[in-house]
Amino acid sequence: MAADIKVAKIIGALPGYYVLSVGDDDGSLVIAGQEPVVAWVIDSSFHLYIPHPITQAGVQVDAPVLRPDGTVAIGGSGYWADITEWLADKLEELAIQRKQERYVAFLKQHGVTEKVEHADKPIPAPSSARAAIDAALKAARTGKVSP
Repeated sequence: MAADIKVAKIIGALPGYYVLSVGDDDGSLVIAGQEPVVAWVIDSSFHLYIPHPITQAGVQVDAPVLRPDGTVAIGGSGYWADITEWLADKLEELAIQRKQERYVAFLKQHGVTEKVEHADKPIPAPSSARAAIDAALKAARTGKVSP
């Protein structure tokens, strides 16, 4: 995942911080990896200071970090009391994603395509009957009835 970050500072990490990754083991999520955090990059984009972990693989933006006290956090956007709570949340996300994928596959299988209307497309002109009805309603509201 490539992200634009504005580096304010890079600092070394204390031991005990790990970037978590998940894997799918017969339909259930398991911890697939715990990569040690070697440093932190402080991102000052959008006038906020958000720490992103750096591992041997590089900067990990929006990565879940297992902290020494057992809590899991993602930058400034997410916090879980422990790893099992975080896994339960990930499992729920995965279930929603799979449901959406099944729905899209169902639509595709049955030949349903999504039609997208463009916002800048002009509104079609009303029919003459609709225009007459609108004029009559407007006249009734204003009290000016035409003979």
